[in-house]
Amino acid sequence: MAMSGPKVTIEGDWRGGRAVKQAQSDLSIFERNVQGFNSTISKSFLGIGAAIAAGLGAAAYAAITFTKDAIGAASNLAESQSKVSVVFGDQARIVQEWAKSSALAFGQTEQQALEAAGTYGNLFQAFGLTRSAAQEMSMTMVELAADLASFNNTSIDDAIEALRSGLSGETEPLKRFGIALNDNRMKAEALALGIYDGVGALTAAQKAQAAYAVILNDTKLAQGDFERTSDGLANTM
Repeated sequence: MAMSGPKVTIEGDWRGGRAVKQAQSDLSIFERNVQGFNSTISKSFLGIGAAIAAGLGAAAYAAITFTKDAIGAASNLAESQSKVSVVFGDQARIVQEWAKSSALAFGQTEQQALEAAGTYGNLFQAFGLTRSAAQEMSMTMVELAADLASFNNTSIDDAIEALRSGLSGETEPLKRFGIALNDNRMKAEALALGIYDGVGALTAAQKAQAAYAVILNDTKLAQGDFERTSDGLANTM
């Protein structure tokens, strides 16, 4: 008796998560059917041996687990796309197209790149920067995180978090990546950028722009390292 394997297709518009929710509903129905199927094949193969029946049941449940993971990934991607759409508005399409090449360009999944960009973009706008500036700076920070992780043999998540902390004023996490961020340097950088007159404290927007400039200046050696070493085992993995 020939039996075809399970096939699950997830397609549709991600907005509102309709396609993902439908896939989750379909998978629940499929899982209940597999339970009934396993009971049937267990009885059918009693004469041949319990091992065969158990193997068929295990294969069916492996397929369900794989499909659940795939649907979960699709759900996460939809959530990150929605976040980017809200954060960047008219600029969102640029970020979404950029993220599609993230795996080859800087070693992250599309969802990871979108999630990180959305987080940075929200932060930059909270500091008072425009959507356009936040979009460009966020994409640069995500790409830089991949280079820092590659150059310093650490995870991209660690680099993303360190950069986020630095932009928020927590300078200690950046030191491990060779970035010396302090108030005097930020004031000097803000003065050089023409966004500060040298009097008083920096505003939140001035600090963000100055910190961004200092970070880019101090990471020149690391910039482009992911691409330079992309054939290496760690980056290939």
